Amino acid sequence: MSMSTGTKTQRKSHHGNARKESIVHAAVGAFSAHGYDATSTREIAKRAGIEQGLLTYHFPNKQALWFAATDHIFDQLNIHIEGVLTELRELTEKERARQGIQEVVRYLSTHPELFRFLVDAGNRSDEMMHWLVDTHLKPRFDFMINEGVVNIRGLNPAMAGHAFFALAGATSLIFAVAPTCKRLTGIDATQQAAIDNHAEFIANLMVP
Repeated sequence: MSMSTGTKTQRKSHHGNARKESIVHAAVGAFSAHGYDATSTREIAKRAGIEQGLLTYHFPNKQALWFAATDHIFDQLNIHIEGVLTELRELTEKERARQGIQEVVRYLSTHPELFRFLVDAGNRSDEMMHWLVDTHLKPRFDFMINEGVVNIRGLNPAMAGHAFFALAGATSLIFAVAPTCKRLTGIDATQQAAIDNHAEFIANLMVP
């Protein structure tokens, strides 16, 4: 293969990857806003600024788009958590948990789509929900039991499920329904001061 041919192939591959990424981002936005059932591939194509045929070239159907969007959301969360844990590795276990929770809250403040995905998929009883649990939620649940809040606080393992969903809702709901929060309480959950206050509150609540 000549150098020019190789360069053209690399450019084509890069363009294709960038196109797929833009489609996945559009899918995240659409599914987050409307839920799986109310979202069409046509709407996702419109959000991505492409023709319907180009979308189906990369993703054959809506379900494939949902899997890719969900992978993207949780992959980004995992990257963030791993980075935080690396930065906090010199702290005590309790302080690492407290600061880790605060950093997750701050991350979720700018990614409310994660909570919306959980609620939407959690109301299903099909292969999509099963895949979400087995692929993305179960590792987080096991981590919380073995190295997270359940272990650090010495909670009865039988309470792990309650702790997991309490933490999921406590860290995310205020940002997922920020307009409702502002109307009800006067707190603007999009402002940094409110985000920092919520992060500290949840850390104190979960790891006093």
